[in-house]
Formats: sequence, structure tokens, C-alpha cells
Amino acid sequence: MITAGIDCGAKNTKTVIIKDGRLVGKGKVLTGFDPQKAVAQSLATALKNAGISRQEIHKIVGTGCGKTAVKIAAGAIKEIEA
Repeated sequence: MITAGIDCGAKNTKTVIIKDGRLVGKGKVLTGFDPQKAVAQSLATALKNAGISRQEIHKIVGTGCGKTAVKIAAGAIKEIEA
């Protein structure tokens, strides 16, 4: 199973992609004034690094102060839990 975690913070947005418990891709961009754009760019970078397509991801979760910008997420994790 392939999952993605997106941490949308005030300064940086970071994405990790995990496949079968192993890190296979990651992306990091400055969040700037458009957190949704940062989420898309970070995810695109992580997908490229992992060599997979968006359709291969089974679940996406978001966290960070901008977690509401992660509209594609199936769920959100509070900062204290992350």
C-alpha cells in the first residue's frame, strides 16, 4: 500500500510517500501565500522522486497549521499527534 503524508506549515510544505513501510519519495517547497499551491507542488515533487503517479496512492493525510489546505487528504492529524 502507498500512502502520502503532507505537512503544510507556515514556512514549508513537506510531503513524504511511504510504500510498504519504506520511504520512497519526498518533496519540500516554501509555503508562501498560497498553501494549496504549495501542497500540489510538494506532492508533485514527491511523486516524481518516488517514480509513481498520483493514482497509485491509496491514502493521503495532512498535518500542520495549514492542514485545511490539504483538500485531497482523507484525514488530518493534529500537530500534537504528529
